Amino acid sequence: MDTDLVTRAQGGDQEAFADLVYAIADRFLAVSHRILSDIGLAEDATQQALLSVWQTFPSCATRPTSRPGRIGSSCAPATPRAGSPVVGRQT
Repeated sequence: MDTDLVTRAQGGDQEAFADLVYAIADRFLAVSHRILSDIGLAEDATQQALLSVWQTFPSCATRPTSRPGRIGSSCAPATPRAGSPVVGRQT
């Protein structure tokens, strides 16, 4: 992962954050879909997770991990579980 891009995103650079999201959004959506078994809920959960990351990103510390391209777990938002209400979801 491009550490300059991460640093810029942590500083509030929306374009840098968008570049990071572009690189991982498909994986987020795939995992959400696998867990929730509903594409609409998966899209909502992915959006909520990425919004949560954006809101906490400036304050989270990046730490080296054993896997390249991973951000330290202190940046990871809580993920909704199947059956949990998704904020903003219209029923």
